[in-house]
Amino acid sequence: SRSFEPEPMPHVAKELHQALMERGAISKQSPEPEIFLANVYEKGQYTLNHVDKPYIRRPLVVTTLLSDGDMMFAKKLQRRGKDQKVPFFEGARGGQALSLKLPRRSTLVLEGKAANEVEHAINAVTDRRMSILLRNAK
Repeated sequence: SRSFEPEPMPHVAKELHQALMERGAISKQSPEPEIFLANVYEKGQYTLNHVDKPYIRRPLVVTTLLSDGDMMFAKKLQRRGKDQKVPFFEGARGGQALSLKLPRRSTLVLEGKAANEVEHAINAVTDRRMSILLRNAK
């Protein structure tokens, strides 16, 4: 049986981590990321509503590239108008939701209630978008 060997962390992930520390977006004591995810969304694609699993260390760090995105937050989210061509999330059962614009070349840092107690999702994008996620597991 073969064991899994992760690839080395890309140099660009280390550069991004360093830049975020230098700019004060994350703590200077923040450990180097163990997990680097680059998600590319084509027009009309989105993420489902979720709360990241507790084995992923906080804070959650998301850098947006190529185009803007809209992240929705609510205690519970639901997809509005499942027959719509452009999926959009709203608060479930009439609950309140917050929409946060993620501008191109911005970084969002989630911790506390925003990371642990409310769901988040990315609405369908209108232009190609990339998100870079830097993570550490517990």
